[in-house]
Amino acid sequence: MAAVIRVLYVDDESNLLEIGKRFLERSGDFAVTTALSAREAVRLLEHGIFDAIISDYQMPVMDGIQFLVEVRKNVGQIPFILFTGRGREEVVIQAINNGANFYLQKGGDPKSQFAELRHKILAAVEHSRADTQVAILNRLYTVLSATNRAIIRIHDKNDLLEEICRISVDNGGFTMVWAGIANPANRLIEPVAVHGPYEGYLDRIRISMDDGPGDRGPTSTAFREGTPTVCNHIATDERMKPVWEPARKRGFRSLAAFPFALDTRNGGVITFYASVPGFFTDQIIRLLDEQSRDLSFAFTTFDHEEQRRSAENDLKMSELQYRRLFETAQDAILILDGESGKIIDANQFILNMLGYPLEYFIGKHLWELGFIRDKSIAQRAFTELKTEGYIRYEDIPLEKCNGQIFNVEFISNVYLVGDRKIIQCNIRDITERKHAEEALAESDARLNSIIHGSPMLQFVIDKDHRVISWNRAIEEYSGVKEAEVLGKRTPWMIFYDTERPVLADLLVDEKVELLTEWYQGKISKSRLVEGAYEATDFFPKMGRSGTWLFFTAAPIRNVRGAIIGAVETLEDITERKKRMGEVSA
Repeated sequence: MAAVIRVLYVDDESNLLEIGKRFLERSGDFAVTTALSAREAVRLLEHGIFDAIISDYQMPVMDGIQFLVEVRKNVGQIPFILFTGRGREEVVIQAINNGANFYLQKGGDPKSQFAELRHKILAAVEHSRADTQVAILNRLYTVLSATNRAIIRIHDKNDLLEEICRISVDNGGFTMVWAGIANPANRLIEPVAVHGPYEGYLDRIRISMDDGPGDRGPTSTAFREGTPTVCNHIATDERMKPVWEPARKRGFRSLAAFPFALDTRNGGVITFYASVPGFFTDQIIRLLDEQSRDLSFAFTTFDHEEQRRSAENDLKMSELQYRRLFETAQDAILILDGESGKIIDANQFILNMLGYPLEYFIGKHLWELGFIRDKSIAQRAFTELKTEGYIRYEDIPLEKCNGQIFNVEFISNVYLVGDRKIIQCNIRDITERKHAEEALAESDARLNSIIHGSPMLQFVIDKDHRVISWNRAIEEYSGVKEAEVLGKRTPWMIFYDTERPVLADLLVDEKVELLTEWYQGKISKSRLVEGAYEATDFFPKMGRSGTWLFFTAAPIRNVRGAIIGAVETLEDITERKKRMGEVSA
């Protein structure tokens, strides 16, 4: 069942307000809140969440155009319909220039005019939601991908949190993001990373690890309960009352807090602030929760690495005066005689890693050792070393004493000790690295699943105009399977008889000047997504008697801002056009 559309209806004529409210709410599609003046409407917008606004033009104190300017300045791109008896051309021009979605003149049969108003509201809200969904999916795709790259690249916890906060604001479009780590000494969650207009704001808040009358805000609750906590309207949430005014001044309208790594020594919370109320939908919460889970995985890995380093440091200290360089190496090491190829020493690391005693290694060739599963690799390695002096192999399978199989990186080089040739073999366990690579691949698979599971018709092309995603919805709608177009420059085939660029192609090439040439009178900039464009057009090739499509395309940028592709989303609006009398019989 579709969500009820929340409408704010503003008019100084109370009788018309009542008639409009009854008519719109009769279908069950709308919940209408009325206001007798623009000033009253501004106050309602400060404390309520609305999907669309209907406003009269001629009202005392503040007219409809002034109200529209106020809405665009302080609320954003909420659908706005000017519904007035004033039909002068200059009023229409003012309304459109200041961002009104539709202009509708009062008069005539009330039933007909309110039916038309209903259609305008539905169209404006549907377009707004479609634009918002495209923008959010693109931003979150970028955020999650960049987050996973940062996890692989950055090995310091605070540096990683700083980067994730920056990514979330710069790429994700959040107003501010901050991350805090729990300090058991003072029982507070202390900010360690932040990006956005935070000056003075975090100084006002005290986030406790414990439950108390003044410690039940979203961030502290998320930490204590170990689950995402959302405040979708800061201005009306009593938990946020101490920061209502600072939040309003900085444009914070909603927030969501996500705990991470609670089972490690550095558990904390990352909190996201959005500039619109009601921003954090179930889908957004699920995706950001995935990010916090990835962050938890990284912190767990950091803890294990810290514990491993701590153990190695203890070993170094205890054996500092005995074979310091050899025994404190970070890798498993075997030392071979350069002429015979027999093992003459093995460090403690490899003994621990494989579970064999030192006596097992001494005096044997590599290919005589039972833990090397492929004997030919060991024989080939020794031959190459004698001629090349250096070898490096990856993903070599070894078997521990207990039968456990794992993969290693194998690096060997020949060097001289006096006049004697020595071969040093460094063996490095790459299990954790492979796990990290698998986790990144799994995250990318989840993102791909989100795109393919979307009910919106959608495809993605890369910088070379080749299709890299063709979701299930567009497969079902067009009858063209992803396998038929993947890697090809052929998305035009479902729309046109002859080859020509689609909207996404023009954005990838950054040829904005050609948009009007291909979509003359049909194209406009998206009001929600920077760099995106939207159009409505009729496609005679599609369907039995042609199809009307509303389509939006937006560029996809990498972390440096360069365009690396584009996503295009389509919506079949033929039936809506028919209802509005815009499709010929």
